[in-house]
Amino acid sequence: MSIETLIKKYTELLTMVIRDHEKVRASESGHDFEHALMVANYSVRIADDARTAKLAWVAGICHNTDHLIERGLVPEHFRKKHTLDTLVRKKLIQYLQYTTLNHNDKQLVIEAVMEHRKRNDPRDSKVTVALKDADRLANVGALLCLRSAKELEHLPVLDYIHLFHHPSSSYRHPESVGKDISYSLEWKKWLRLPKAKKIGAKRFAFLKIFMQDIENQLKESRLRPYPFSRKKN
Repeated sequence: MSIETLIKKYTELLTMVIRDHEKVRASESGHDFEHALMVANYSVRIADDARTAKLAWVAGICHNTDHLIERGLVPEHFRKKHTLDTLVRKKLIQYLQYTTLNHNDKQLVIEAVMEHRKRNDPRDSKVTVALKDADRLANVGALLCLRSAKELEHLPVLDYIHLFHHPSSSYRHPESVGKDISYSLEWKKWLRLPKAKKIGAKRFAFLKIFMQDIENQLKESRLRPYPFSRKKN
């Protein structure tokens, strides 16, 4: 099933998901509707079979749900009473009412969305594998640099002392936009589908060039190594 056919088939689902993105002004974040659509479309391109492609596409359209809830899609008093997973699952069930998927297929979609932010697991279904790989493809390359800067606008652009190697940073707490971008290079070895690996190769190559050019410019302008000692406030 082509992407164009899927869009026509699931028009109602798209309408509801777009509406929820607009409610929370997701376009002002790094997880806008177009990110969801990109993940969905990549799923179709890399999936091993038509059924997996269809289910992973639906999962991709819905996979921003956790971010939407965190941005206020669900009232605060509900968020205090329930776990994020519970709220995401409930919202996914609502979304999937706008599809003709059977019970088993709906469960595969829900599972994929719930698992997509986690590390690879040998127990992942084919749908989950496709969604995880597609999400990683959408999170590398030139577009990542813009999305990361928008999502993490509260952080410094760079740590000019440590650059991409801040000793106390982590994936969830990257300390700078530059460090956040650098973490995406790890995902190259996490891709599992052959088509995803092929598509991803040029995106990961771009990121390496991008990061090297930052370091080159800092050296060229005598900002690396940093020319004097500075204390952080």
